[in-house]
Amino acid sequence: MSLFCKVLAMTLMTAVALPATANAGAPIEARIVDLPSDDGNVFIMLCTREAYEKNIRDCMRAKIAPSGRSATHVFEDVAPGEYIIQAIHDANGNGKMDSKWYGKPKEAYGMSTNPEPRIGRPKFDDGVFQHGEEMQTFELVMRGGKRK
Repeated sequence: MSLFCKVLAMTLMTAVALPATANAGAPIEARIVDLPSDDGNVFIMLCTREAYEKNIRDCMRAKIAPSGRSATHVFEDVAPGEYIIQAIHDANGNGKMDSKWYGKPKEAYGMSTNPEPRIGRPKFDDGVFQHGEEMQTFELVMRGGKRK
């Protein structure tokens, strides 16, 4: 095998191996607790700052059926960085968060650091956490919603 072929083969093997290690991350487990009921679904999303502030469709998402007034989801292979977790309880199953005419949510909601509720959409910094190379678990305590 010529020197060129050996160098090319080594380069290709390195190029194939690098993405697997560069993108490797640790899981993030989100435990949703204190749901008002087991009706409907829980929508949960894990967002970077950029996705949260610019295009929320870029967030990782999951739809979970609650059981025992709680739900759990694990986001796999999450790269280290700053993130926020948000969840809403779509109790009536219409696929969106219902709110009163003045904007207050009718359905339960929660955030990764369980900040105190305030008027308006939560800021990224209200729920931000730093994710490293080890699994993390967050318990999101749901607020609001009609209790049954």
